Amino acid sequence: EAEVEGFVTNLSTSAQTFAVNGQLVNYATAAFIGGPETDLLNGTKVEAEGPIVSGVLQAEKVKFKDNIEFEANAATVNAGIGTLTLEDLAGITVVVDDALTEFEPAGSSLSNIVIGDEVKIRAREGSGGAIVAIELEILDQPSDRAIIQGPVDSFVSGGDVTILGVAVDTTTIDDDDFKDDDTVIGRAAFFNRLAVGDLVKARFRSDAWDQIEFED
Repeated sequence: EAEVEGFVTNLSTSAQTFAVNGQLVNYATAAFIGGPETDLLNGTKVEAEGPIVSGVLQAEKVKFKDNIEFEANAATVNAGIGTLTLEDLAGITVVVDDALTEFEPAGSSLSNIVIGDEVKIRAREGSGGAIVAIELEILDQPSDRAIIQGPVDSFVSGGDVTILGVAVDTTTIDDDDFKDDDTVIGRAAFFNRLAVGDLVKARFRSDAWDQIEFED
């Protein structure tokens, strides 16, 4: 038995294979956990488990993992269609399935969220670009900030960094708030390293973006 975790590359739906960290995985007979097979995309974070035969991991299980996070106040809640939007993160719609999303407090559901409640969400990208909640924590008090973590769509050096369609204006961020996993690296070093697809977290507070950092 072997196990690999990471981001899907070289996906072939015809051959039913993909690679994770250079390991070829065949998913033809795999059971999918946390989402349907159709949600498997290049860039999706997964964990695959099974025996290795002739150098290929024959997956018995493929589990979807989260690499997207939000912390913000709920802007709209639509329990009927299972969606949630967030303050200060315009353009983000989170799909919430009461049967598949793990809630905190336990036993909660989307209908328990009141507009203005702070929520913490761990999510993944699904088919068609949908953002699917894996874990959702409902907090009692509204927050004065919004946080987004996800892969970078595009960027302008020294300017906007677009994460999941949200444009982060970095011109309002002080030099010592450009970080690499809590270590200050400064604006120049941040943009010298930045590439499309990097996992980045940004914070919005008092009507402006005030921090951005690389995440592992």
